[in-house]
Amino acid sequence: MEKIIHILNTNNYSINLRSDYTDKEKLNAYYPTFNNMRLLDKFLLSIDNKTNGAIILSGAYGTGKSYLTALLASILGTDLKYKDYDNLLKKAKDIYDISESLKKAKRKKYLIVFIDEAKENFSEAVFSGVRKALKEKNINIDIASKIDIIESKLEFWKKNHGTIYNNFHSELEKKNFYHELKYKTKKVEEIFSEVYSNQFGGEKFSYNGEIKNIKELLEDIEKGIEEKGYSGILYIFDEFGRYLETNINKIDVKEIQDMAEYCNLHNSSNILLITHKDIFQYTRKLKNIFERDEWEKVSGRFLKEHLIFEKASVLQIMKNIILKTGYEEYREQNSQIKLKELLLKEIIDENPEECTKDFYPLDYVTALALPDLSQKLAQNERTLFAFICSDDSRSLKSLIYDKENKMSFITLDCLYDYFEREIKQLPVDSLEYKTYIASKDILSKIPLSMEKERRIIKVLAMIYINNNFIEIKPNIETLRYIFNEENLNLDFLEGNKFIVLNKFKNYYKLLEDVNLDIDKKIEEYCKEKIGRFDYIKRLEEELEKEVYFPLKYNDLNKINRYFGQYYVDVSNISRLEELKKNYREDGRIIFLTNIEDNENYHEIEKVLKENQDYILITGADSKLDIYEDLKALEAIALLREEKIFKENETLKIELALYRKEIKDIISKKINQFFNKKINLLEITNDYLNKKYPKYIGVNYELINKRNISIPMRKARFEILMRLNENIELTQDYFNDTRAESSLARVLLNNTGLYSEDTNNSLYLKFSKLMFEILEDIKTGPLSLDELYKKYCSNLGEYGIREGIFTFLLGMIWIKHKEEIVFSFSEGNNEFNFSIDILDSVEKTPSEYKISYYKITEEEVEYLENLEKLVAKNIKIKDLKIYNRVLDGLKNYLLNQPRYSGAIFIPELKGLNKIFKNVFIINNPKEFLLKDLLKIYKVQNYQDLITQLQFEMLKLEEEKNNFIKTLEKISVEILSEGKFESLDNYIKSLNPQNIKLEIEIYLQELNGLPINMILENLTKRIKGFSYENWRTKQDLIDFKELLKKEVVKVKEKKVEKIEYLKLQFGEREELIELGEITDMMEKMLSSKISSTLKNMGFSLTLEQKKKVIAKILLDMKG
Repeated sequence: MEKIIHILNTNNYSINLRSDYTDKEKLNAYYPTFNNMRLLDKFLLSIDNKTNGAIILSGAYGTGKSYLTALLASILGTDLKYKDYDNLLKKAKDIYDISESLKKAKRKKYLIVFIDEAKENFSEAVFSGVRKALKEKNINIDIASKIDIIESKLEFWKKNHGTIYNNFHSELEKKNFYHELKYKTKKVEEIFSEVYSNQFGGEKFSYNGEIKNIKELLEDIEKGIEEKGYSGILYIFDEFGRYLETNINKIDVKEIQDMAEYCNLHNSSNILLITHKDIFQYTRKLKNIFERDEWEKVSGRFLKEHLIFEKASVLQIMKNIILKTGYEEYREQNSQIKLKELLLKEIIDENPEECTKDFYPLDYVTALALPDLSQKLAQNERTLFAFICSDDSRSLKSLIYDKENKMSFITLDCLYDYFEREIKQLPVDSLEYKTYIASKDILSKIPLSMEKERRIIKVLAMIYINNNFIEIKPNIETLRYIFNEENLNLDFLEGNKFIVLNKFKNYYKLLEDVNLDIDKKIEEYCKEKIGRFDYIKRLEEELEKEVYFPLKYNDLNKINRYFGQYYVDVSNISRLEELKKNYREDGRIIFLTNIEDNENYHEIEKVLKENQDYILITGADSKLDIYEDLKALEAIALLREEKIFKENETLKIELALYRKEIKDIISKKINQFFNKKINLLEITNDYLNKKYPKYIGVNYELINKRNISIPMRKARFEILMRLNENIELTQDYFNDTRAESSLARVLLNNTGLYSEDTNNSLYLKFSKLMFEILEDIKTGPLSLDELYKKYCSNLGEYGIREGIFTFLLGMIWIKHKEEIVFSFSEGNNEFNFSIDILDSVEKTPSEYKISYYKITEEEVEYLENLEKLVAKNIKIKDLKIYNRVLDGLKNYLLNQPRYSGAIFIPELKGLNKIFKNVFIINNPKEFLLKDLLKIYKVQNYQDLITQLQFEMLKLEEEKNNFIKTLEKISVEILSEGKFESLDNYIKSLNPQNIKLEIEIYLQELNGLPINMILENLTKRIKGFSYENWRTKQDLIDFKELLKKEVVKVKEKKVEKIEYLKLQFGEREELIELGEITDMMEKMLSSKISSTLKNMGFSLTLEQKKKVIAKILLDMKG
């Protein structure tokens, strides 16, 4: 074997990004994949055109992140020439040709900076990486971080001021300063500042302008390297995911955000972060929601690209790196290879001779399993390629050159041995780990001398750990092939109950302690407990298709659209109507099944294909034979609810394995049924371009989505508030790195919406869209739910995301706030709209309606005249004149004395109708512009103003007459007809001529306006002020009571009566402080006095007086 096999030296399994990106041999040794080369091409184009300066590259181990990044860095930042990549370009040509992009990129040169992951502080990590890169290239740019300045200061003291240095050194050591300095943590600055302040009497340490922030640093570097002939700079943070896992609670998020923002501007700086997963998966450990939101904002600043596992490409690479010399001659002399090919024919449809040759000395099953097992088990350097190319113990190389190895082929049991350490690290509750433990238990019971039986156990364990029964089945045919025996003897293993044959699917498995025949139980349920059932529902519950992301369309249109994927059986196509109800998904892909062998399948298929609502995928065959399989899954679903399966963990796992096996069989049958080759990438792109012909792309993921985060809502709100308040947005504002400025830059600056740039094609598209939205609003009242559905769902031609549409709606309102009115769906009640309500509108649009009322010049003039009439009564500061007018009208009527509303307003027909309806008006504009015309029965606004003004004057006249009448009656009775003016009568009173008790009271009112005198007098005589009278009878009653009062002659010995004067605003009220004689008065006085006494010193005397005064004021009138 070792004579014909040669393993190609390759860096696929091990590459050091920092040291190998300049290594021509390693770069050319790699075998490229389609996705990696496509992404490299995209990165080169993006950096050259500066479309995205901040990128996150994620992907699992073995997907080629490090190689891709090394190649990118090599092309941009090394002295290698175009011809130095010849071998790589030859291999890439038939996969994805990058020759033109590479040639163009080599015309420029970038400085490569590897951000130093050893530093906890992000800015220090950047500073450190910059210093190393500049030193390597002999570029002298003066930069200094805070820690650099601190170290420099300590060094200066050490050389020139020994006493200061020693004092500092002693204190710094106590606070673990030098440990923190070693790792350049944030605590370095904190500790040094604290000690400095203590040593220098509270003085704060100043960096004296020496320190540069990240933005200033990047600007300086750009300028410096341009002078050295560089076109730009690429910052690379390898293992950024590991850096996050270690430091996420210590990182200053703003620094990363600022750097990403800066790199996204039109400059020559670029940053690439490399992770194994998306940022949000690292931030889950953060308990603080605000911190998670901040990281989401950071994530949104980056273009996200993900490398996926490409098994077909990996298999092709495996073929290319396992080289064989003289294989044909070797095969002819090797009967074991020919037998292997014969047995392989029983388990695959491909050419067994080619498959055997391609992967020899790996057998085909081992080669097929290796990529999947590597993805599941491999960590860091221990990958698929490590197994093939490294010199590790039990690796492929070691097995080939092991003289004691007598195997003709390398089989699955070898992978068991090689990856055993990784298998042990799997979660203890996983099926894979439990399978491994079962295998170890069985192996402990089989003698070491029975090598083949032990290998069989390892093989079965690896098949179940791999868990891909579609490709590798644990049946007798597979085992015969692996062990290259036509009559494989399993008697020992079966006889000792180490393995058992699953009769339902004819699969072998490792036997566990199960006292239940699950095969029989499933069969029993299928016969006795399951009749007619919804097999499509069961199919989707078991094998639900994930949403499909149309990558080509999304990439071209800067949006994350998705398709729902559904099964619909030809016997029940009514389900298509049900699926239409989901209007939020951008499209639907329908897989048309024929489970009941409907003979009209292809005729129905032709009819359905004419429908443009969905993409229809049909089968090539006439029947999809999965009914009985789905019935078995229905039975398993019932069994899982039985007590015995819930309580017995082993049975639960056994049932799960059965379920998995059946699902694998169904999956295979479905794949065979839908085996037509279709280019879904192109089909979905064409479909979406036709479905959403009016869509306008916005390249900002955080806002271009259905549900935006709280920080994004806040940023959107702040921008709209600035527009609403007409605050100028400067270029500095747009260039700022804050989330608000980033969003404003994308939505207002780049689109030309702020400057109304008619030369900007995006502006023309957005202005047309906003015009169309406004025209729809004009047809209102319109439910906002309808508006959102038209523009943000699959029901319209735009398919805009809610985050952007709500912003546009806000802009439309700002421009037309006088005409646009919002109201609640229930009751049609209008409300004062403000920008902060937009979030609620976006969340529940069905609760709101929107209307448009265009006010003519005539109507504006009319409303302005109305406003003048009620100006003194307007209390609100509303932007809409009709809301202000209605508020003034309401307050005018509300502030009328009670007697006015009861006696005089009913006589004024127009004001009376307004008075009855003004407090239940839902639509102010309609009431003022339409209803008032009907109330006054006039045809024009001028007549309406005239009549309303006449009634208001008439009301004031009636009120004045009432006051005069009340004064006349009062003074006539009190003075016995001697005076006509109440004021003159009161002025005439003095201690010598006062005859009546009431005159003593009136003397205290001297100097007050006549209306206040009457308020106090009527309250004294009748118990409440004349303003609260309801009918004309109140005047008659007052007259009679006053007559009785004037007969009360004052006593000869009159003690001076004290009064408490209350003044509120311009009004005064007198309260007589006579002796308390009434029993109820005494009870109230006692209770209040007791309460005040019990308060003790918890309130001051002034506070007690304040409370009592407030109570008296509330009782006024």
